[in-house]
Amino acid sequence: MLCIPTRNPGPRVDALVEGIRGQTLRPWRVLVVDSSTGGEDVERFFELGAEIRRVPPDRFDHGGSRNLAFSVEGADAYLFLTHDAVPAHPEAFERLAAALEEPAVGVAYGRQLPRPDASPLARAHRAFNYPERSIRYRLGDVARHGVRAVFCSNSFAIYRREAVEELGGFPCPVVSNEDRWAAARLLQLGWELAYVAEAQVVHSHEHSPVAQFRRYFDTGAFEAEHPWFGELVGRPTGEGLEMVRRQIAALREARVRFGVLRVAVHAGAAWLGYRAGRAHRRLPPALRVVLGANQAYWRARRRTCPEPGTVIETGVGAGGRRR
Repeated sequence: MLCIPTRNPGPRVDALVEGIRGQTLRPWRVLVVDSSTGGEDVERFFELGAEIRRVPPDRFDHGGSRNLAFSVEGADAYLFLTHDAVPAHPEAFERLAAALEEPAVGVAYGRQLPRPDASPLARAHRAFNYPERSIRYRLGDVARHGVRAVFCSNSFAIYRREAVEELGGFPCPVVSNEDRWAAARLLQLGWELAYVAEAQVVHSHEHSPVAQFRRYFDTGAFEAEHPWFGELVGRPTGEGLEMVRRQIAALREARVRFGVLRVAVHAGAAWLGYRAGRAHRRLPPALRVVLGANQAYWRARRRTCPEPGTVIETGVGAGGRRR
């Protein structure tokens, strides 16, 4: 089955619906978990026979909203796709699901390509996080690869049902990084993680330094609230510095003015945000709301997971092979 969390998807929903409709492996059921404040764009998913559940924006949770998919019975696997990730080719779903043909693989994620209008900085970021070669990781690989061995993105990922049952679902509430949490736990449980470079979606962002700070504030807070994660991945392996070097090289090649300065500002904002997030418990609650990206999480006085939501309409079903 396919689960798509949405929030004001806008005009890109048209390309996403067409991309899903053209897949060689069609999900037998589509669940859209919508936390929009308004708009009718999300109703385009009815063309896929989707079931749409509304979750109030202030109750949205990265883990809890996706856990709604796990309540659907009869699925062999759960495919997650964000509303701004568009399949790059008709075989995207099929190639990603093929990774689960290996019994040891509990979760697999695909390659994310930059949008055609992406900046050189965004292109370098995608090229670093999503290389051209596929790879599989086991728990024993964490000591050598560090955080890279537990990297996973729910913007385009698939989970085996048996692995989800053993995992017990995503953490909830969680500020961010529910996908890395799940990947790390599954490795600890003896499952393998697969990166499938041949399964591709178009998905990239143009983050300002302020947005970069806020995203990494949440990442730092996540690691502070889940200390076992840092203990598992160990000390930094130089991944961050290597990405900075590649970004500088990409901007120089593109002859971007003040390219080194731009990379330095973005990297500095990320580092400062991460350090502030690690120390978030020492900050006033009102300041955490200002500094963090996940407003629903930081505004909540009492953090709870979303209710199953209200089914506003159910389509006729997407049909196709069961996934």
